[in-house]
Amino acid sequence: MQVALRDGLLKTDRLNYIVPAKRPIINRTLQVALRDGLLKTDRLNYIVPAKRPIINRTAEIREKIAEFAKKLPWIETVDVTTKSTLTKEMIENDFDREMQFYLQAEKAVQLAVPRLLAMGVKVIRPSDYYAEMAKSDGHMQKVRKRLLKIQEGKERQEAIRRMREEKKYASKVQKEVLDKRTNEKKQLMEAVKKHKKGMKQQLEDMLSNTHNIVID
Repeated sequence: MQVALRDGLLKTDRLNYIVPAKRPIINRTLQVALRDGLLKTDRLNYIVPAKRPIINRTAEIREKIAEFAKKLPWIETVDVTTKSTLTKEMIENDFDREMQFYLQAEKAVQLAVPRLLAMGVKVIRPSDYYAEMAKSDGHMQKVRKRLLKIQEGKERQEAIRRMREEKKYASKVQKEVLDKRTNEKKQLMEAVKKHKKGMKQQLEDMLSNTHNIVID
């Protein structure tokens, strides 16, 4: 290096050269996007919306609980408590779980109805009472026609299926009868053929015997 400095091959002002740091590729990509208008500068500082605070109004909840706990006449609540027989095994079984719900409701009715009757409250619908329908008569007629049409379609399909089965069975029986007749005819022809063959052999034997007698 000293020889190079002496001969003027190396400049002293270039010895302390600072290599500039390379810019990340991502910065270059952002610059290109900004230059081409693909990225807007007003959207770089995205503000994350604040999460909704958890609402826990303890005082109001306790106030409502106290309101529920007020002693009202039973007729105002008609609440009935029954003993639950639901087990952990039943929870996983849909049928058993639903059956327990049904039995629970049945027990509640058995407890509540006698109390209501004792209080003079009517709980059974009179036989001549018809409540107002949620749907109009015209709508129900449309539903009835629709159901009748579906039922007629099912009956028609069933009749067609039955006719196909009967036709299939009749074809099978007819084929069996024809096969039986063919076999009987074949057996008869074989019997006739054997009979003819036997008669021919008998005739030949008779002629042979007659010829032998004449010679003797």
